[in-house]
Amino acid sequence: MRGYDREKNLDREIYYSDHYFSYGQLWSFTEQIYHISQFKPQRLIEVGVGNGFVSGFFKTMGIHVKTFDINPNLFPDIVAPLHDLSDFVHSNEFDLISCCEVLEHIPFEEFENLIGQFSTLSERLFLTLPVHSKYIGFGGLIRLPKFLRWVGIWLRLPMKSRQLFDSHFWEIDYDDKTSKKEILGLLNKYYWKVETGLFKANPYHRYFSCSESRNLKKS
Repeated sequence: MRGYDREKNLDREIYYSDHYFSYGQLWSFTEQIYHISQFKPQRLIEVGVGNGFVSGFFKTMGIHVKTFDINPNLFPDIVAPLHDLSDFVHSNEFDLISCCEVLEHIPFEEFENLIGQFSTLSERLFLTLPVHSKYIGFGGLIRLPKFLRWVGIWLRLPMKSRQLFDSHFWEIDYDDKTSKKEILGLLNKYYWKVETGLFKANPYHRYFSCSESRNLKKS
């Protein structure tokens, strides 16, 4: 089972399984926090609450955070399908939307409409998606005298990584229409500035930092 029927009924305990305590997943949470913090948000809405690791961190910082999810078992502030986000959130109510590892659970044909919806609600979007390609390399901290640098050096292999997870409809580079180039092209239709990169310690995740919405409703 995939899509909303699956996601709205998942047990909360799944988000506290061993997978979520693996080094790769914990580093991905850390990188989400790092990149979101670069926006310096004051009002953040998180689409897809998961286990609350990221939203909980920003709440303790004193940032105004709301969470949105279809699954009531995760205790989000707003429970609704993603397509209904604009029924609950006003234009300019939040200065950043965070949507991490969510949209691959929805058919790709709906991707552009959802990005368009985001762009009418907030000036900025932080998005992460899984990558279907295989990479070799390394990532982590390099420490030298008077030097500490977070690095990731990854080489993409000319092969597909594996079959999709049962819950995923697609991933970046799963086929031609979901290539990184196509994703960037769609995002650039709705945001003037889009920056992207692989997570340094986990190349399975790619981030997109989007700003300056092209069609935000002005308050």
